[in-house]
Amino acid sequence: MRKLNITVIFSLIFAIMGLLIVMNYWFMQPLTLIDHLPPRDATPFRIYARPTSLSLAVGDSTRIDAFTLNKYGELVLGAPIKFLSEDSTICEADSNGMIFGHQVGYTRMVLADSNRMLETIVDVNVVMGDMVWIPAGPFTRGSRPGYSQSEEPQKTIYLDGYWIDKYEVTNSQFANFLNARGSGFYDSQMSIIRRYGEFYAAPGKEDMPVAYVSWYAAQAYANWIGKRLPTEAEWEKAARGASDDRTFPTGERITGANANYRNSGDPYEMGPTPIGFYNGQTLRGFKTINSPSPYGVYDMAGNLFEWVSDWYYKDYYKWDAPANPQGPPGGVERSARGGSWFDIRDRLRTSYRSSARPELRNELIGIRCAKSPEKSN
Repeated sequence: MRKLNITVIFSLIFAIMGLLIVMNYWFMQPLTLIDHLPPRDATPFRIYARPTSLSLAVGDSTRIDAFTLNKYGELVLGAPIKFLSEDSTICEADSNGMIFGHQVGYTRMVLADSNRMLETIVDVNVVMGDMVWIPAGPFTRGSRPGYSQSEEPQKTIYLDGYWIDKYEVTNSQFANFLNARGSGFYDSQMSIIRRYGEFYAAPGKEDMPVAYVSWYAAQAYANWIGKRLPTEAEWEKAARGASDDRTFPTGERITGANANYRNSGDPYEMGPTPIGFYNGQTLRGFKTINSPSPYGVYDMAGNLFEWVSDWYYKDYYKWDAPANPQGPPGGVERSARGGSWFDIRDRLRTSYRSSARPELRNELIGIRCAKSPEKSN
């Protein structure tokens, strides 16, 4: 009996050791749900991928109808899926439903469940963030006499086409940047919480525009997401449009129902409003008017000033720069445009120019990014 017990014990020990070896091998295997993808680009950008068409291949159409692709490029489908871009230079995706972009463009994506029993094809328009296209052409830069000499003379300037963010960069978006790149550009006065080494937008502040960002932080964020800061001229054209020299993005008149500025009466008085708040919605009895710029860009007047790429020089508009002006070659301060929630109405004009030292961080300046189109070879 004793010999039998010892034999059984040793058998159990070897069986358990074998089971542990098998389990270790199983769980240490890398997940390979996506095959044949190229190596991930060192700096993929987060995209807003909009499906432009949806065609069924095989499977239950009611499940396919549940397919959505939200503005962050996150896939929602009723079963575990894998998917692949037919043109992986445009974008690729991981098994968690997050799409990573490499350049702006159109691609076809094949989506399937894990057993290839359900498959669909989606034509996708990959856009760099939630951006608006500003077409190439001339526009009127600067103001008529009587406002500020730094805005004179008023001239017709030509710009190549470019993309610009539809909204200001939010606390949530900047928190993602901090989590990816570290705390070097973090300011404790931001509406961003640091907890156990991770950054989170403060509750209720997720869609507020991020403030307390220096010009260097704005530049770093833009580079990280695959964009850049707009030039002064690009910012002004996006705010004004190309057909006239309107005083405000909304025309010759602006009220507290159009923009967030000092004494505008909005429910977020003495602070920024959420991005895109002035879209016709009503909140706590306060009714807004849908107030994008002529190109469909929001919050170009008030809310937060926005850093642009140019060095500031008050007489720069007197220089001869008929096409794609990039600003002075150097300086002490960087330009900022658009006015803020703390400013009077006059500073919300499309031509109003302001500036600050690039290291400045305060509650009045935020970020909006731009992007040049990819050049064809």
